[in-house]
Amino acid sequence: MLAIKGFIKKFAPLSLQMTYKKIKILFCSAFEYIFSEPKNFKYDLAIVAIIKNEGRYIDEWIKYHLLVGVQHFYLYNNESEDNIQEILKDYIKRGIVDLIYFPGKAQQIPAYQNALKKYRNECKYMAVVDADEFIRPIDHNKNILDVIEEIFKLAKNNKRVAGVYIAWKMFGSSGHVKMPEGGGVLNNFLHCEETGSNPHRMGKVIINPRKTFYFLNPHFQILGWGNIFYMLNENGEKILSCDVKLTLKKICIHHYFTKSKTEFLIKRNRGRADLLKSRPLKDFDIFNFNDVYDDSMLYYADKLENIKTYGK
Repeated sequence: MLAIKGFIKKFAPLSLQMTYKKIKILFCSAFEYIFSEPKNFKYDLAIVAIIKNEGRYIDEWIKYHLLVGVQHFYLYNNESEDNIQEILKDYIKRGIVDLIYFPGKAQQIPAYQNALKKYRNECKYMAVVDADEFIRPIDHNKNILDVIEEIFKLAKNNKRVAGVYIAWKMFGSSGHVKMPEGGGVLNNFLHCEETGSNPHRMGKVIINPRKTFYFLNPHFQILGWGNIFYMLNENGEKILSCDVKLTLKKICIHHYFTKSKTEFLIKRNRGRADLLKSRPLKDFDIFNFNDVYDDSMLYYADKLENIKTYGK
């Protein structure tokens, strides 16, 4: 670059020198725009989710995530019929939840795009998950933000990091055929996959929304500006897709996909958020993992019991 600059200054006509200066200013401005970040954010960590008839467990889900460091929720209401506005009114009043009415079929990706466009500069990090997914720091002395920022620091150039891809840990029905009468998800569903037994290991993301261009699917996104930005796994390793081997040593997502058989059938009947077709019935058997007893979430369930009874 210095050699080019010297050659132009010595031999090029004044008009070309001026053009070079303009290109240099434009390039530097673009570089600064791509990598610059706002100095202040309204929230360090927010969740984006699309919901439909999640009223029974939504209070538990919000309170849990508040305990582990989430500060705000952008919830896209996809034609819920369970009085969700009333259930969430206190959170809305206190400024913890933005409830956005978002009708239509297969609206998950459009909802995520809406959140990227509207809220990209409000939050430093954006977790994009469902209401049956609970983000869990493995060390309960740390919150989600602590873990994510530790992972970012593992990258050689963390200005290029667009986010962290977090593995699912799949939980099954724990033998519940019918919907449990009391309690929440965290103390009713305590059986999960054995490590290595799940061939469908995937996950979800916590992103820097300013470095994300588009969601390819609910699990992974297209990053802005070509290959400048990239995602990390929990070990600080660069990944290019969601089809990778994932570990669960620092952070994971407890995914309560089935819950009881009755609840799975209700979930199936309401339709999918990302596709027009219904889930096949065999999905219950495929994802009903009950291999191992895991009571790690009871630590948080006990704390939630002291706040408020959930399961409205």
